[in-house]
Order: sequence, then C-alpha cells, then structure tokens
Amino acid sequence: MNIKIDPSTIRFDARVETIDKLFIQNKYNLKFKQINNTQKITTVIESILCRFPLPVIYIYYCENQQSYQLLNNKTFIYSINSFLENINTLEKCSFLNLENSSFSNLKKHEQRRILETYINIQVIERGTPLETINTLKKYILEINN
Repeated sequence: MNIKIDPSTIRFDARVETIDKLFIQNKYNLKFKQINNTQKITTVIESILCRFPLPVIYIYYCENQQSYQLLNNKTFIYSINSFLENINTLEKCSFLNLENSSFSNLKKHEQRRILETYINIQVIERGTPLETINTLKKYILEINN
C-alpha cells in the first residue's frame, strides 16, 4: 500500500545564516565531513568570493541522533568546511588569481567575504515524521538534479 503524505503537515522554517554562524559558530551543531576534491572546493569558494547565487540547504532535526542533519548539498557544505579548516588549497581557479591559497592565506577582506556570505537554509521543523523527511529528500534531490 502506498501511503500519501499530507503536505499541510510539513512545516519549513526559512532562515538565512552567515557561513560564520553555520560553520565557525556551528549554530546547528552539524557534523561535517572532510572532502579532498580540490576542484569542487575551488569551484565552491570561487562562487562565494564572486558572489554567485548559492544553493538552498535543507536540514532537519533527527530525533534518534539528537542533532540536525543535512538533507541535501552535502558536498557543497563539506567543501566550505574543508576550506575553512585549511585542509585544502584552491587550484585551477577560473575567475580569481588564488591558486594554492588556503583560507588562512587569503587576504582579510577575502576571508571576511566568505565568513559574511549568507546561505539560505530551510529547516524542516521538529516533529516531522522520518518517513516524510525521506520522501522530501527524494523530491529535493530530484528537483536539484
């Protein structure tokens, strides 16, 4: 039997957070993984520095783990985190002359631009059943492909 989900039971809380609050202050206590895809990291960081539009991030509160979890754009988020932690440097930049730069090597105004960049976050409110969250994840990933 295919159970339909009532969309009126899904609540989103639209928020706008700076990269500083999301990563450095870790406002949502998210768990970040490290990635070593230097080209992906370079693309993401250049996009931020050039002020290109950034994707919306969806997060939800996982009752089982008692923490917020990323629902989409994980590689995007992990790329920012890896760069902020000086794990990777930029390589083969397409727009800026920042090859071999790590976050700590950037000029102060470039660091500030990254940290003060806003990211749109859609928080799926607590109490949303896991089955509903899993269905939303499928829809969100399909829409973004």
